[in-house]
Amino acid sequence: MSKPIKIVIAIVSVIVVLMIAGFIAIKAFLTPERLRQISEQIASQSLQRPVEIGTVNLSVGFGVSISIQDVSIPNTKGFSTQPMIEIERTVLNLKFLPLLQRRIVIGSIDFDRFVLNLERNARKELNVLTLMPKEAKGQGWAMSLDKLRLKKCEVKYYDAITKSRYRFFDINQEVNFRKNRISLRGRQRVSVPGNELLPADDIIIENSVEYDTLSKDMKVKNIRVRIDPAQMTISGNIEKGESVDLRGEITLDRMSRITGMLPEEYRFERLEGALRGEFTVSGTTKDPKIEGGCEIEEVTIMPKGMSRALERINGAFKFNRTSVHEIRIEGNIGKTKFAIGGDISNLDKPAPLLNISTELTGNLDDFQSLTPEMKDVKLSGKINGKITLKGTFKDPSYFGDIRISDGLIDGIGMGKPLTGFTLKATMQNNAGRVTECRGRIGKSDFSLTGFVSNFKKPVAQINSRSNLIDLDEILPEKGTSASRSGRSKPAKAVPLTIQGTVVVKKLTGLDMEFTNVNANFSYVDGVIDLKNCRAQAYDGQVNFDFYYNAYSPEPYRINSRMTSVQAQKVTKRLLGFDKIKGDLSGVANFNGNGLDRQSVQSNISGRGNLKVINGEFNNFDFLVKLLEWIGIKGQKVVRFNTFNTGFTVANGRARADDWTLSARVGDFLIGGTIGLNGTIDMNIAVTLSKHYSDIVKRHHGDWIFFGDKEGRTVIDVIAKGSMKKPRFTLDRNRIKERIKGNIKNEFDKKIKDFESDLKNILKGIR
Repeated sequence: MSKPIKIVIAIVSVIVVLMIAGFIAIKAFLTPERLRQISEQIASQSLQRPVEIGTVNLSVGFGVSISIQDVSIPNTKGFSTQPMIEIERTVLNLKFLPLLQRRIVIGSIDFDRFVLNLERNARKELNVLTLMPKEAKGQGWAMSLDKLRLKKCEVKYYDAITKSRYRFFDINQEVNFRKNRISLRGRQRVSVPGNELLPADDIIIENSVEYDTLSKDMKVKNIRVRIDPAQMTISGNIEKGESVDLRGEITLDRMSRITGMLPEEYRFERLEGALRGEFTVSGTTKDPKIEGGCEIEEVTIMPKGMSRALERINGAFKFNRTSVHEIRIEGNIGKTKFAIGGDISNLDKPAPLLNISTELTGNLDDFQSLTPEMKDVKLSGKINGKITLKGTFKDPSYFGDIRISDGLIDGIGMGKPLTGFTLKATMQNNAGRVTECRGRIGKSDFSLTGFVSNFKKPVAQINSRSNLIDLDEILPEKGTSASRSGRSKPAKAVPLTIQGTVVVKKLTGLDMEFTNVNANFSYVDGVIDLKNCRAQAYDGQVNFDFYYNAYSPEPYRINSRMTSVQAQKVTKRLLGFDKIKGDLSGVANFNGNGLDRQSVQSNISGRGNLKVINGEFNNFDFLVKLLEWIGIKGQKVVRFNTFNTGFTVANGRARADDWTLSARVGDFLIGGTIGLNGTIDMNIAVTLSKHYSDIVKRHHGDWIFFGDKEGRTVIDVIAKGSMKKPRFTLDRNRIKERIKGNIKNEFDKKIKDFESDLKNILKGIR
C-alpha cells in the first residue's frame, strides 16, 4: 500500500471516530429533559407567546433533529378563543458543528399537518402579525433559520368585516431564508365560498415567489391558479410593497368542463369552445390598475329548453378592474348571423350595469324547432333586428326593432300557411309596437298595427283591415294541424292572445258570406271570439257574435241578430232548407261541436225567434202534402204575409215553439218537434180562409169541422213520420175541446206574444 493511501485512510478513520464520539457526546448533552426545556424556550421566545407542546424526541442519523408532537399556540388577544396554530408534528433540524460545542443552532424547521386559524378583525388587524419567525437566541441555544418546510398543512381564514370564510388546505411549501430574503415555492388548494352566480369550488395555487424584508420588494417568478379547466398564471414584481408590475395569462381550453360547475338554473345543455386572455396589473397595491383582453374561439352554447345551439361564436373584449369593454362577438344560429357589442361596468359594485347591443341578420328557417313548443312549426323569410340591453343583471331593460320580410309560417293552427309575411316592430322591455304587419293566408289577406305586451305570454292589441278573409282557409280541419295537405298531427294553439278591432270588406267560409264586417276580435290559444260584429249578409243587415275553438272537439257558438235578410240563404246555411223566400228578421243562437254538415245535424243546439214577411214556400213537400191531405190540391207555391217561428234545438232535434204562418190559404199554428234529419212529431192547427174552408168541407163531408165566428174552418192535425213522408191524422181530442169552447183565439194570441218578444230582442239593432 502506498504512503498517500495510508494517510487518507488514517484521516478518514480519525474523522469517523470523531463523528462517533460527537454523536455520543450529543446524545449525552441532549437529554430528554433538556430537549423539552430547550423546545419550549425556542418556541416561546422566537414566537413571543406561550406555546404548549407534547412529546419531544431526539433523532440522530446523518443529521441531528428534534421532533416535537402536538404543538398548540394560543390566539392573539382580541381575536377568537380557538388556538391560532395547531401542529401535529414539528421537526427542528440542528446544525451539527455547534452541537459539538454544546450549542444548539436551528438551521431549518419542518411542519407536518400544520393548522393556522388566520383572522382579520373589525379593526382590519391580522392575528398573525407578531408571529413571523426571526433570528432569536437564548441560554445555550440560537436560531439561525434558513429553511421552513410545510407538509399537508392548512390555513383557515375568517374576515370579520366581510363575514367571509376561506380555507387553504393541502399546503406543501418550502420557505428559504437568506439574510433579508425569503423565497417561497410550493402548492396548495383554496376552498372558495359560492355566490349567486357560482357555486363553491376548490382553487389550486402553485407559487414561486421571493421577498426582500428590508426593501419590501417581491419578485413573482410564477403563480399559477387553476379551477379545472380554467387556468391563470401571473409573474412580475411588486416594489417596496406598493408599486405593482404584474403580467398574467388566462386560458380556458375546454368550456364543456365548466357546465357542471354552474348552478342548475344557469346550466347549459351544451357548452363548447375556448377562451384565452392576457392582462397586466400596475399602479399600487392600494389602488391597482388592471387592464387586459380576452378572445373566445369557436364557442357553442345551447341554453336549457332550446333544441338549436348558438354556434361558431368568436370575438374579443377588453376588461379592467371595474368593467368589461370593447366587446365584439359574432356567431351563428344556423346560417343566421348575430353580433354583440357594448360594455359591462360597475363590476366592483353589487349591481353591475349592462350596455349591450345585439344585431341579427338571417332567415326565419334557422329558428325552426328552436324550442320543443316550436318543433312542428315551419318558418322561412328574412329577419333583421337590433336589441339593446341596459341596466343591471337582475333587472335589465331592453329596446330595439325587428324586421321580417317575405315570411312563411306554417303549423300554428291555421288551414293554410301564412305567406308574404311582413313585420316591422319596435320593442321596449316586455312590450312592443307593431307599425306594420301584413300577409296572406291562401286568398285571405290582412294588414294590422298594434301593441304587444307580456312577451312570455304575448297579448296583442291590434287594429286589422282586410279585403278578403276566407274562414275555410284559416280554420284547420277537425283535429289536424295547420294545413289541409294531408297531415294528421294534433293541432297546436299559437301561444298568444290577440285582441282588437277587425274591418273586413268580404268575409267568406263555412258556407257563409259577409261584407263590410266590423267586429271586436280576440284570439286566445286557438279560440276565435268575434263580438258585436256588424255586417251585410244574405242581402240584409246582420249583427252576430261568433265563438270558435279550432281544436278538438271544435266547440263553437253563433249568436246572430238579423234585419231584413233573405230567408232562403239563412235557412239553407243553418238548416239545409232552401224552400222558403222572404224578408227575415230575428235572433238565432246556436252552439255545437264541429261545423261540418254531419256534425251540425247530430249535435247542434240553439234557440231563436225568426220572422219572415212577404214570402213564399216553393215546393215544400211537407206543406204541399199537408194541404193535399186536407183537400187543397195543386198548391206548389204557398205565399204568405208573415211566418213567425220560435224554436229550440237540442242535440240535433228541433222543437217548434208554436210557429205561426199567415198565408192566403189560411193561418197555421204549429207546435212539436222536427229533427234535423227530417223526422217530425207535430201538432198543427189550420184555420182556413172562407174560400178554402168551403173547398175542404165539400171534399171531407164526413169530417166534423169547427168554425170560428167569421165562418172559417179550423182543422187540428197530428203529423208524424218525416218531412219527406209525413203521416197525418186528425187530432180528435183537440177538436172536441175546441167544440166545447175550451180553446179560443190561439193564433192571435201567439202572434201578439211573438211580435212583442221580437220587438224587444231587435230593439238594439241599428
